[in-house]
Amino acid sequence: MVREIAPVYGDAAGLLSRLEAAVQTLGNNKVSRILGVSASQPSRWRSGKERPSPAHERAIIELDRVLARLFEDMVAVVALDWLESHNAMLRTRPVDALTRGRFDEVVGAIEVEEQGGYA
Repeated sequence: MVREIAPVYGDAAGLLSRLEAAVQTLGNNKVSRILGVSASQPSRWRSGKERPSPAHERAIIELDRVLARLFEDMVAVVALDWLESHNAMLRTRPVDALTRGRFDEVVGAIEVEEQGGYA
């Protein structure tokens, strides 16, 4: 089930739990690359030393939405491999599309994959 986006705004604990889940799933370096920040930034956010900007808050929420959708129907090893493999629909690896902020397109590619489309 995909979580709703609106309730998280203003909820630092909810936002940080989404960030923590993304870091545990993908690793700190990959998450920081997707979010376009230094490798140390997610740790500063998670420790409470700094707060993400509104743009980064939205990106964290969108990344959480993508990961929730990805793991909805794929086992972890397949999902992580899918993120790193070239996707014909996206014309790049999904992880690279995420670094460009193409969250909706990645969700669309997940849905096409589940329907047996593009390899």
